[in-house]
Amino acid sequence: MKIRALLVAMSVATVLTGCQNMDSNGLLSSGAEAFQAYSLSDAQVKTLSDQACQEMDSKATIAPANSEYAKRLTTIANALGNNINGQPVNYKVYM
Repeated sequence: MKIRALLVAMSVATVLTGCQNMDSNGLLSSGAEAFQAYSLSDAQVKTLSDQACQEMDSKATIAPANSEYAKRLTTIANALGNNINGQPVNYKVYM
């Protein structure tokens, strides 16, 4: 019985040593960010997506329309359509 109690105590001590380096402010911040992500509206998601697309377009090289990849994407895009759930979409090939 004493060995079992000793093993449990050692196990708990081992697990808790990992908690020593945890930052409680970081945990609270993570929880707040998770709640914020959970409570995003559709309009906020659209705005964030538009901003991300604009940033990618400004930093990346977009393939010319006559490139092999752009032609393949055009074939796929024609099958998918240019409007998804009322949201207009456009397709680009990033090189």
